[in-house]
Amino acid sequence: MKRKPKVYREMADWVRSIRKRLGVTQPKFAAMVGVSVVTLQRWEYAQGHMPGGWTTKNVHGRKVVSNMQRLKQLEKLADDLEKSGTPFEEK
Repeated sequence: MKRKPKVYREMADWVRSIRKRLGVTQPKFAAMVGVSVVTLQRWEYAQGHMPGGWTTKNVHGRKVVSNMQRLKQLEKLADDLEKSGTPFEEK
């Protein structure tokens, strides 16, 4: 089996680290990002397509946040929680 490019492995590590820093399960994190659990698992194991797109898209007149934007927002949340020493709590 051909090994994925380094950038895919780094992206997989980044996605997994955000989830683990928040202390949530794959199903919960997938829901937070807005993807299926299978998609999240593929990202975390560097299989298939990785999250892409940094822009907000207009779909049927509504703004839809891209997966990458949502991941960056969750990374910032993890950073802020770590700085404050506050654990992540689901609402």
